[in-house]
Amino acid sequence: MARLVESGGLVWVADDQDRIVQYMGGDTQRVNALAVGAKGDGVTDDTNALQRALSAMPSGGVLWLPPGVYKTPGLTVPNSGITIAGAGINATRLLRSGNNVMLDASGSATGFGTHQHGFQLRDLTIDGGGAGNTAPAVRMYYADTARIENVIIKNCGGSGLEGVEVWDSRFTNLWFDNCGLALGANTEAFRLVCTKEGVGSGFGLSTDNINNIWATDLLFTSNRQGDVLLSKNGGSAAAHRCYYDRFKFENQNVRNGQYAIKMDTVLYSSFRDFNLHPVSFDAGQSTKIDNIDINAISFNVFDGILLDDQGSAFTRTMFKVRGTCNANSFSRIMQQVPTPSVAGFEWIGANNSNSFGPLFYANHNGAPTKQQYYHGPIEVKAGTPADVDFDYVPLDGAMVGDSSGSKIWVRLGGTWKSVAVA
Repeated sequence: MARLVESGGLVWVADDQDRIVQYMGGDTQRVNALAVGAKGDGVTDDTNALQRALSAMPSGGVLWLPPGVYKTPGLTVPNSGITIAGAGINATRLLRSGNNVMLDASGSATGFGTHQHGFQLRDLTIDGGGAGNTAPAVRMYYADTARIENVIIKNCGGSGLEGVEVWDSRFTNLWFDNCGLALGANTEAFRLVCTKEGVGSGFGLSTDNINNIWATDLLFTSNRQGDVLLSKNGGSAAAHRCYYDRFKFENQNVRNGQYAIKMDTVLYSSFRDFNLHPVSFDAGQSTKIDNIDINAISFNVFDGILLDDQGSAFTRTMFKVRGTCNANSFSRIMQQVPTPSVAGFEWIGANNSNSFGPLFYANHNGAPTKQQYYHGPIEVKAGTPADVDFDYVPLDGAMVGDSSGSKIWVRLGGTWKSVAVA
């Protein structure tokens, strides 16, 4: 059987007679999984072959998975700078066969010196093996400069991808499908937090933050317990400088308490071009959801958030806002429905110095029929305004010009107060 041979700090692939059958040279060798004993037939347990290859690789190594189905209860990436690459999302599949973390690319503890650096995963599908396997499919604790691209993560009892204290990493063109099947807590499909819930795994608690995360072109379908979490999660540091762009949330299994994205203590980040598209309730469920649940966030940008016409039937609010939220910007918040049928914002906490651009309501063909500003151009109405005059409950600072008299009305402390104008 082919095996790995280490020599001079390099990795060689040799057959049973120690004849070299593959070598890519330098510190960028590319090892073919089939050449080191993996079968990729979906039946054979390929753990030993794949783990031997990963364990022998120095930084810069690439484990190449040709088309096939590679069955394993779990793999660990022990060194920084390792790449696992498939032949495409429809060609290469890792199939989990037990309740373990399927792919663990983690450092050993909080802090830069003990991080896992530069892990890359691309061009394959990860199948979590069903509801009975509740560990995260991909685990990245204490990791930085990672690149995850062109990957499907599906059929998971727990989270699809869970990261703790992740820095300077990119997640591009990912599809999370049917995650959180076990209906347990902390099983969002794409989960980045600043601390762990406990220390039983041996990693300990994070004392640092999440920062500089670029997540682009992500699709979420049929996840049971929430799609995205970005949170300090009880830790001592916030998540900041995270850039989430072009997400589609298409959920065919809406459940009570579910959300598209939930964030807690997030700073200096942006969330752009989201399509909120819940499709149907899960069996036995009928409670409408709060799509974007935010708590104690400041200095963030939300731009281009669309709730489409079908999604409004399963939505209570577009934004549920809790805690003290300061200096955030909301613009191009859109509902594609003939008549607004859900609340745009529900403010439970303090609203301090947040700014609001246009909110659009559109008909089924997408043409705007009404535009509402909370702050900006003054609304014109006859007589004393009331909150019920608005399609959304207006915020303090909203202004109305009284067309029947020389007055300007301003909403302060939840009540409308006027001042005479000449």
